[in-house]
Amino acid sequence: MQTCPVPTFEILRVGYYHHTVPRSSDRIVDTYILELFRTYTGTMTIGGECLALRPNLMVFAKPGERRASMAPFECYFVHFQVLNDSAFEKRLSTLPSVYHDIGECDELAAGEIIGLFNTMRSGFIREDGLTAGIKLAELITRLELLAAEAGRCCVNNGEKEAVMNAVKFIRAHTGDKINLADMAASVHLSPNYFHTLFRRVTGETPAAMLTRLRMEDAKELLLTSALPIGQIAERCGFDSQTYFASVFRRQIGVTPSEYRERGIF
Repeated sequence: MQTCPVPTFEILRVGYYHHTVPRSSDRIVDTYILELFRTYTGTMTIGGECLALRPNLMVFAKPGERRASMAPFECYFVHFQVLNDSAFEKRLSTLPSVYHDIGECDELAAGEIIGLFNTMRSGFIREDGLTAGIKLAELITRLELLAAEAGRCCVNNGEKEAVMNAVKFIRAHTGDKINLADMAASVHLSPNYFHTLFRRVTGETPAAMLTRLRMEDAKELLLTSALPIGQIAERCGFDSQTYFASVFRRQIGVTPSEYRERGIF
């Protein structure tokens, strides 16, 4: 594919991924990659952090980093490299690898960033490297502002400790019938405040984390045991096999039976 040379950096690819087939990918990144996810499916591990993909989650991968992802998912993306500009590389090195919710502190951010991706893509298709490059520079500046804003939205150590204790509670009770009130009560917080705080610290809602951890338990049982799917559903906190299968397919992309038959993707 032809690339578009621009001052300071070179855009290699830009567009929109739409991966519908469940698959895994584990590799060392050799370029800079920015991705803005648009769906609640798939997972990614970057910098040792495992992420459940969701709308407005943004990931910035840097050369030399190891990343693993599990489709299906959809995202805007741009791949680029820096051309002999140590000052610009230094700027990039200070950017976070993960922006958990780019609309949390600035509600207009998600729409503006999607607009930048679309303009970059149009410029790239027209081989207008200058326009594409200008929009990439604007995107990077926008991310620097978001990182600074996130610092002002941060929580204190006591709040972080409460959330981490709640995470331990959730992990210990994935097989039980627990709800938001139970999770909040485990750390002596009101449900509404707990929900807001939990999302700010972890990047996902308490319910989303509970579902994700239940899916991890289910996948392990499907691959390492001969238990009937109905029993696996019960062990993972689901009232019915039908509902369990529905959630599993929505989260993983295949049915529990298909996952067991195919093994690890």
